[in-house]
Amino acid sequence: MAPFNQQGSEEPTPSPARSLASSLHSPIMFSPEASMQSARSSLRNPRRRQRKDSDGPQQQRSRKRSKLNDESFKASPIAHMNGNGSALMNGHAVQSPGNSVVLVDMPVREKKPAPKRASKEDTGLYLTKNANYSVKKLPGFPSALLRPSTPIYATALPSAGLALALTHERALVWDYSAPNGPTNVISLNLNFGLKASEPLPLGAIVRNGPTNDYGVVALAPSTGKIGFWENIDSADTRSLYPQRQQGIEGYVKLYSGETITGLEHVDHAGYVLVFSSGRLAQLTLRDSQGRPSVTITFLSAPNDSGGSFLSSFKGLLSSSIRKSIASVKARTSQSKGHMHVISATRNGLFQMWDLSWSGQHSHQWERDVNDAILFAVQARTAPEIRDQQQVHVLDFAIMDAQHGQEAVDLLVLVALSGRDSLDYFLLQVDLSGTDCTVTRTIPIRNFHQPQLQKEPTGMLLVPQPGHTAYVQFPEAMFVTSLAQPQESPEAQLLADSGSPVLPFQDTVYFHPDVTLSGNVMDTTSRKDKRATALIFVQQFGILEISALPPPTDDEDKERLKVTARSKLEQATFFSTIPGTVIDFSVRSRFSFAEAETAQAALTISAGILSSSYEYQEKAISNMDEQFQQRATALRTLISQLQTEYPPMSYETKWQLLWHAEKLTSAHKLWSWYQDKLQDQQANPDAYPENILMSDIVRALNERYKTAINQGMKLAEQYHDMSTLVKLIWEESNWLESEKANTRSKMEQAESTVKLNRIKERIARYFEMYGDDWADAFYSKYIHEGQAGQLFAKDYLNQPALTRYLRAEPSRVRLGWINEFGQGRLRDRPAHQSILRQGFESLVRHQVIDPALMIDILTLMNADDTEEGTTLLQGDEFIYAFRVLVVNWHNIHRTTRDGLHKLVWKRLLIKDDWATINNTKEITDAKINEVLQDTALVYTFRVLGRLCGTWNTAGSPRPATNAFAAGNGFARVAWPKSLGELLGAGGTHGELCVRFAAEDLREPIIKDNLLDDDTLREYLDKNRLADWFKAAYKLAKAMSEPANSQNGSADTPTVGNGVAPETAAAAEAELDQESAGSETFDGDDESAQDHDVEMRDL
Repeated sequence: MAPFNQQGSEEPTPSPARSLASSLHSPIMFSPEASMQSARSSLRNPRRRQRKDSDGPQQQRSRKRSKLNDESFKASPIAHMNGNGSALMNGHAVQSPGNSVVLVDMPVREKKPAPKRASKEDTGLYLTKNANYSVKKLPGFPSALLRPSTPIYATALPSAGLALALTHERALVWDYSAPNGPTNVISLNLNFGLKASEPLPLGAIVRNGPTNDYGVVALAPSTGKIGFWENIDSADTRSLYPQRQQGIEGYVKLYSGETITGLEHVDHAGYVLVFSSGRLAQLTLRDSQGRPSVTITFLSAPNDSGGSFLSSFKGLLSSSIRKSIASVKARTSQSKGHMHVISATRNGLFQMWDLSWSGQHSHQWERDVNDAILFAVQARTAPEIRDQQQVHVLDFAIMDAQHGQEAVDLLVLVALSGRDSLDYFLLQVDLSGTDCTVTRTIPIRNFHQPQLQKEPTGMLLVPQPGHTAYVQFPEAMFVTSLAQPQESPEAQLLADSGSPVLPFQDTVYFHPDVTLSGNVMDTTSRKDKRATALIFVQQFGILEISALPPPTDDEDKERLKVTARSKLEQATFFSTIPGTVIDFSVRSRFSFAEAETAQAALTISAGILSSSYEYQEKAISNMDEQFQQRATALRTLISQLQTEYPPMSYETKWQLLWHAEKLTSAHKLWSWYQDKLQDQQANPDAYPENILMSDIVRALNERYKTAINQGMKLAEQYHDMSTLVKLIWEESNWLESEKANTRSKMEQAESTVKLNRIKERIARYFEMYGDDWADAFYSKYIHEGQAGQLFAKDYLNQPALTRYLRAEPSRVRLGWINEFGQGRLRDRPAHQSILRQGFESLVRHQVIDPALMIDILTLMNADDTEEGTTLLQGDEFIYAFRVLVVNWHNIHRTTRDGLHKLVWKRLLIKDDWATINNTKEITDAKINEVLQDTALVYTFRVLGRLCGTWNTAGSPRPATNAFAAGNGFARVAWPKSLGELLGAGGTHGELCVRFAAEDLREPIIKDNLLDDDTLREYLDKNRLADWFKAAYKLAKAMSEPANSQNGSADTPTVGNGVAPETAAAAEAELDQESAGSETFDGDDESAQDHDVEMRDL
């Protein structure tokens, strides 16, 4: 019972004074949270704290508020300190810069931030995919659970992205949504003393009210022991000290031979325990005061036996036969603080209880629906065998109420077993009234079992928004759409004939040695309205199965039923994934017409040749790998047709053989072309120049061209400035193009000499003709739309240009640029000022701010055309990352995130990707050679070595190696996507800590945004995102041979730097590693340097 106040009304929550008194006896009374809570309470209500002498006498007694004095906002002596040594106010760190007057953060009270969910980037490895659903393996799974002979029971809390796995000895909690795998696995000891032969413990992740703290509840099914950890973070810390209390323990009494078979979450009403004897009990984890406490209350029905021991024993014996619980589900109630719990037995008895958060319950109703269900599933069964069949309720789900809160609409999974048959059905059952009504029957047709089970089993999952249902069988996952069939005359005729139109149905089969350890429905809302469920596979990982909403029309046949093309596509592109748990065999499971199979095979084969499938990688820098991938796909397609489908006609076989020959011929032709290009580059004299149209034009031009010098002399003689400018202009442009297009060193030198003569002639004309020549010469630039070239140093005559621009009012803007802003169109003046300031500090041996040091390292030698080398020898960006890592906690959070992106952006624009992307008539070897010389590949190689990525060849989880080595440099995060680098350093929020004045930030922002234009052009026009992946793979390939001691040096590599047979796995690894997180994991201000969790790399 909840406590009552003096007026007799219920008091559901304890008073602040009572909570404070109870906290004195709590085991966490000396925790920092309790100290901060006490400090906040004293600040909020100054009447309740003891007055100090410095407060002075209280003269104004009538005031309802105390005056603020000097002591009001002083830091409490017991205030918690974060990792940087700054005191906390109101429970949060004050992030103010040292010498800046800009206020960045405010000390406000807010709830603890929620755990970071996985990035929306697709980071999983797809195991199968079709037009209706997809199955992919999530990267988040602890390596400790991959060991053989480690049975587990697993579940998850999708709203928090946390997963729980229980073995006989331990409970493991981790963030399964981490894009690069779990980096912080919390392990809790289970003091249940279970043997390996006993059932695995059951458990769940507990959300502690509105806060974002999460706990764990676990129980032993065979002994009844219960353990509850209110906060997993503190529980993990206390596990290091065995003498301290390990959570809250409880116990539930069991009958002899009785076990706990289920644990159902009932929201704020706790949990419902399901016993093998048919009993149900409510488990609550807090008392009426909100303190952790384990309480068990058994649910009783009106006809249950009670009273003496003999009656209880008699009830136990009868209930084991009468009430074998199949499933328990819960839904919200109209009464605040109450929940409705519905249970179903295997023989079709449904009961509903009303549960409250305080442990009270009341039985609502009981309905036996066995006869109604049996009548519905035997509608098309012969009368003579109906008596030999028996119906079993396996599971059910509560559908969204469409007829009010009183309506009870269920989707029930039933099995109809006979002497030599076993069929499954999904029934929509309405229990709104006193009778049971079966409104819809969905036979499960596309599911095949190799042998009949003695005891049928199955688990029903209906994730939000409820358009698709999943049924988990021991070795398969059945998928069916719940969309209502469209009303049509054809559908009505089929329904009357006993063969109604069924929605889409398919089954994902697993290998016989695969064990499914648990499942959970993803309740998070999605914009694409996918129905998603998580499946835990023992010794493998977490599978996410996601289904699209049903189609709105009947045009797409692939979405209405299972087709031969869909099955062949899945087997062709996904059956070769190493270590897959999905069985793509179709023999004895599906039957397709020969014509449909033949057409599907030809369509898939043609699609492979044309690269029209999204499963095939198109942006590969090595064409040889492209051919190898397509050859592997064709080989897999032929193998599937030979082993899983009936023999095909000779015409179809010859067409498939023709496709394979075309691919092989193209591959051989490309290899020959590559060899010829390499030989031509090695022996250019052996290959005479081809006679092309451009060569013919060049030859005729040399024969019939007029003497340009004679034309200039005539223009000089007649003082024709316009003609003279035209001749100079065309001659200069022609010489520039010849110099750029020719490969001959002699011709380039000749063009350079002629250009120098033109420059000397232009300079002489300024002296000979003065303003007449200047007007005609500079006007030509404006008329040609090249006003920016007026300030070029090659032809610049400053006095003449100044007089020309001042002569006309229309040129006043160009005149201002000439006199006051010259050079701003080409250079980055703000960047130059920062670099100059940094070098001055270096020369004077002054202490340099980390952010300024990063700017120096990333801006020096920004022009790759500059001659000479630096002392850093290309390690500028490596040292920039080093500075960022070492000073991570000393840099303001907003500033360091911007600096992290800024370093990556300046690194990406350092190389000329437009030239690299022009791969016309360039061999793959030359492409790799050019790519090796880029700053990006060099930085990847050094980063991989520093972070421990290249310690072992093909290491799938570089963060694990770096963390094991204690390498703090592993905090360098890959950018989640290159597009997020745009805008780095382009906001006042990123620069306000470093530069207080807005007029200082504006030009810096302007220069940073100019870098965005360069990066955007590389991304949009020069495939920088694809080259980024290719650079990573090449760096990995260049580092692996040097570190691999047992690998063969003769292993062939392809353009992405991996062996051909592992190309798919390497691509999946790169997608996971390049996904990254939004920021460093060092964002936790209370973490020390060596305690940072590496979630990004």
